[in-house]
Amino acid sequence: MREIEDRDPGIDLDTFDKEAEIAKFKNVIKPVGWHMHVRLYTEPKIVKNVILPDVVRDEGLYKNCVGLVLQLGKGCFEDERYRKTGPWCEVGDWIVFPRHAGFRIFVLGIPIWVLPEDGLTSQVLSDPRDISKYLY
Repeated sequence: MREIEDRDPGIDLDTFDKEAEIAKFKNVIKPVGWHMHVRLYTEPKIVKNVILPDVVRDEGLYKNCVGLVLQLGKGCFEDERYRKTGPWCEVGDWIVFPRHAGFRIFVLGIPIWVLPEDGLTSQVLSDPRDISKYLY
């Protein structure tokens, strides 16, 4: 079995380029139907000159429920039930979602969450650091 190489350096929001991150995955993989692709928010490998061990970062992937919406499938938020509310999120939004909704895949060595449209049950954030520290 081929081992998956995790090349995710984490997200340092002080230097993070949201548009570049979205563009990186645009032509690599596309969600189908009512699914969306979400880039998990992971702490950077180096925080305040301290290198975080992989065990700490890996544990965060299972606890973390914050991510950046990369792509929406063509059927996302198109059902009758969304006519009154409209889409719950858009590409480029930071969202909170239950950790058991959807599943994780690795694309370009980076963990991506495949989430159904109704898997989003919480709010849109302006900054993932505001809530991610409370999820651990």
